[in-house]
Amino acid sequence: MAQATFTYTVTFSEGAYQMDGVSTPPLDLQSGTIYHFNVQAPGHPFYIKTDRVLGDGAQYDVLVSNNGQDQGIVSIELPLGPVPKLFYQSSNSLSMGNS
Repeated sequence: MAQATFTYTVTFSEGAYQMDGVSTPPLDLQSGTIYHFNVQAPGHPFYIKTDRVLGDGAQYDVLVSNNGQDQGIVSIELPLGPVPKLFYQSSNSLSMGNS
């Protein structure tokens, strides 16, 4: 059976990430799934992290590619099993992120 794959379009508007047109929503990531974030937010690097901190600290790097892109695809593959507590977060603004 093929892994489920989801793609979100991430843009910047009015001081927040817009995820498929919704302002900074929480995401419920599932194990055994691949997520692609098509980031088009110049000047607002998009990170997958273990904590909501500024800069490039607390990056989650297990099966993540292109973490910290402001234009391009950031991907994460979550293997089967418990999903770690993760956040998406801008490196520039604490208000630009969620679980």
